[in-house]
Amino acid sequence: MLVTLNATEIARLDQQDRASENDGGWQKLIVSLQKKVDRATGGLDLTSADLDKIPRYAFDYYKGGWENTLIAIFSRTLGPKLGR
Repeated sequence: MLVTLNATEIARLDQQDRASENDGGWQKLIVSLQKKVDRATGGLDLTSADLDKIPRYAFDYYKGGWENTLIAIFSRTLGPKLGR
């Protein structure tokens, strides 16, 4: 599924340090999305695995701070339940 992120959403996505990619599932997801976003257009092609992980990390795990990040990045394009 192709979504188009705006500059604010990309900036929020970029807040995660790319060096943290191997620190856990959340970090791996965010860094992988950073790598996939087209910086010129904001286009981001989300795989079915991405579409499964985004709402799962936002809603199904204990509060760790990432929930608000995912909602800020994807609620405009995926809806308030992030595709669920």
